Amino acid sequence: MLGSPQNRVPAVHIVGTAGKGTTAHLITRRLVADGLTVATHMSPHVYDPRERFTIDGGLPDWPTVLAGAAEVFDAARRTRRSTGRTPGYFSASIAMSWILGRRAGTDMLVVEAGIGGRFDATNVIDRADRIVVVTPVGLDHTDVLGSTVGEIAVEKATVVAGSAGVVVAPQSEPVVASVVAVAAETAGVDVTMVEASSSGDWRLEAEATAAAVEAIVTGRSAPVTMPRCLPPGRLERVDALDRLFILDGAHNATKLGGLADVLNRDPPGPVRCVIAAIGKGKDLESCALALSRLAPMVIATGFDTDPGGSGPAPRSWPARELARTVSELSSATRVTVAHRPVDAIDAALRNTDEGDVVVVTGSFFHLADVRRAVSVSADRLS
Repeated sequence: MLGSPQNRVPAVHIVGTAGKGTTAHLITRRLVADGLTVATHMSPHVYDPRERFTIDGGLPDWPTVLAGAAEVFDAARRTRRSTGRTPGYFSASIAMSWILGRRAGTDMLVVEAGIGGRFDATNVIDRADRIVVVTPVGLDHTDVLGSTVGEIAVEKATVVAGSAGVVVAPQSEPVVASVVAVAAETAGVDVTMVEASSSGDWRLEAEATAAAVEAIVTGRSAPVTMPRCLPPGRLERVDALDRLFILDGAHNATKLGGLADVLNRDPPGPVRCVIAAIGKGKDLESCALALSRLAPMVIATGFDTDPGGSGPAPRSWPARELARTVSELSSATRVTVAHRPVDAIDAALRNTDEGDVVVVTGSFFHLADVRRAVSVSADRLS
């Protein structure tokens, strides 16, 4: 109904468990610096829904968004008339990205997949010059993708077929590289394996992955340095209430472990507590154990959000269940429950001192609420 805007220009299709959004952001920055115009799809958004469909890394203005939305809405309405089905929120946001890219006349698409690859809504790009990127793969969405890393890797590697090449980010599980290599060999696709950094820092590895994509697109290699800018909700620093709040949407055990590695390698200050909410579909025990390793105190909270009124709303594990699980797995970790973001901030202030670090993590879906609560508490105490 929209005229296949996903096939208008070359695309980079990113699948994986961890680091997809950061990698999409870094690829976009590199390609824009090379003089290309880029439409990028990322999900979820943290503060503004326009984060899902940026142009050259920036938020499109609202009149542009409304014009694109009208086009998508009309196509959705015609789709419903002809098929009886209506696209969901995630599919509509992808369509918005591609429509806004077409309206802006962009040269490239950078597309972050949602869940898996084989049946993901992004897996409709049908161009021989498409580049696939596989970011670190771990256990996530096991109820849908499989119970082992190998099974999950197979679901993601299916998108390799028909592409111009695949770039594989450093993997903690060797089976992932093997699965992708077999899929690529079967499909006759070239593979670029990105070497792990000596430090193991996921930020450097994401930048190296982006540089590998840039080299394929432009034919030129560029140096890899520590990224200067990450997308919203990734190691985001907020100085308020005489503390440093670090907001990071690490929403599975793999990402929580990566967050802990960065904080241990380059400590921003004493991390005294973590405010956490974990999505209902995540492995609660592995996430709870990872949280207990982040800080000596966990403030368990939750969220219940509707991303747009289409399909099931993302929900978290109940705060009390998260707190109980952390306590059972780590008797040394102090745990408390806060049902509202403002209560979580109050608990953090009571249990930390000036200059301490408070980490907010476990899901992207509660970062905005907690950040607003920080502002409310700052206004109240000023």
